[in-house]
Amino acid sequence: MRARLMVSVAVGAALTAACSGTPGDPAAGDSGTPSSLPSAATAVPDQPPLRLPDLEELPSTSLLVHGAPAALTTSPGTLWVQQHRGDELTRVDAERGRILDTVNVGRLGCGDLLWAAGSVWQTGCGMTPGLVRIDGETTEVTDTLDLGGLGAAYLDGEIWSAAVEGAVAELRRIDAAQVDEGHPVPVPGLLLDGGVVTAAGSIWVGDESAALVYQVDPTAEEVVAVIPMPVPPDKGNMIEHDGAAWYVDMSLGVLVRVDPLDGSTRLLKVRLERPSEYRGLAASTALGAPGRLWVRSGDEEVWLVDTRHDRVLRRIAVLDGGGGDVQQIGDTLWVSSFATDEVQRISLSND
Repeated sequence: MRARLMVSVAVGAALTAACSGTPGDPAAGDSGTPSSLPSAATAVPDQPPLRLPDLEELPSTSLLVHGAPAALTTSPGTLWVQQHRGDELTRVDAERGRILDTVNVGRLGCGDLLWAAGSVWQTGCGMTPGLVRIDGETTEVTDTLDLGGLGAAYLDGEIWSAAVEGAVAELRRIDAAQVDEGHPVPVPGLLLDGGVVTAAGSIWVGDESAALVYQVDPTAEEVVAVIPMPVPPDKGNMIEHDGAAWYVDMSLGVLVRVDPLDGSTRLLKVRLERPSEYRGLAASTALGAPGRLWVRSGDEEVWLVDTRHDRVLRRIAVLDGGGGDVQQIGDTLWVSSFATDEVQRISLSND
């Protein structure tokens, strides 16, 4: 508890000063982040020696999904595929491996997909911002909110997403049933495009432009910790994995765990190869034992990482598709291939 109190005191002092500036305020500095906030590392630490398992060539088939398939998410028996260079969302029957239908969501797909409250929630790109709700049964767009930011998270019947009000970035708290315009929750210093997740009862907001992670108490609606990452700013985003928030940067190839109790960070020695095209979020929790994470490494491989023991358990060969997302449903691994308009279905079963 003592460590937690020390963090809170330091954060309170930083936020008091930070509230006098916004990302649009020249006084906040060239980066847009108030100088009173903590600073991230200026370089990626060297990678310790890492032993990799042999590359596995497994049976697979492919589905053609036009428009640069990128982010993936799952619902019971279903895979959802987001277009990055189009405005359609594709629904796939995961058991039969065939496309069921597509829906025009009216937004280019840039952010991660979220399955929550019986719907898919998709965030748009900077040129077509918005939070779109797609009904999980009818595959129809039911609501569209004019929010600007990437990624959304779900907690206790509410959606949390980033937004821009003028030149100021903020969180929006949205009732998932009513899908209102959202109650604003200020996050001093926040710059968009870092993603939002929920873990251990808190909201965690990434700031790729400053390599910071903000912890938000949903009850108090305030920032309780500002945590600098042990890596420099690049293309960081957030995932929830193994009960904690993780800062993932596919461009730098790093995975950072943020401890939900004391805010300490742990940079894995596992380092990923940089994909040539799609450098968005491409990591998801694997089924089975805790602490297993599927993550894309480069254009031609997917790794199964044991995040608790910091090692690579499996390397799976995939289509050379310029990068892409990865999700597991049962004994099947689904991998989007950004540059080839394919979604690969890989059997993980030994049968």
